[in-house]
Amino acid sequence: MYEDFLPERLAKLRTQKGISARDMFLSLGQANNYINNIENKKALPSMQAFFYICEYLDVTPQEFFDEGNAHPEALQAFIAEAKKLDSQSLEYILGIMKKLHFVLYPTIFRICPVSILVIIQEKFRNLLYGLKLGKWISS
Repeated sequence: MYEDFLPERLAKLRTQKGISARDMFLSLGQANNYINNIENKKALPSMQAFFYICEYLDVTPQEFFDEGNAHPEALQAFIAEAKKLDSQSLEYILGIMKKLHFVLYPTIFRICPVSILVIIQEKFRNLLYGLKLGKWISS
């Protein structure tokens, strides 16, 4: 199972960050075909090399193996910012997330990414307006 997962996840996280296999092996001090061998399922990294890979990709080993976390770096940033919020603001954000999931999930394949960004931008604009007035404004 992980023989397939690890190479696929490595390739996905590496390409999400816009890093070439060449840049990665150079930064890790490995042989020129090291990352390609892992991604092509010809080799698995040692435990020490795996930790270096995680550090280079700025993910924890837990985040690396979390299939449900498609964007670990963005989630880390989101959680860091969420920790700074008071409980009421956090509840507002959670409400927006739930509403977005409910509204977007059934139609996700029919909405273009730009439309999704416009919807999210509008929701956050309403959130900020509601926080400014001291009340929640639903749309």
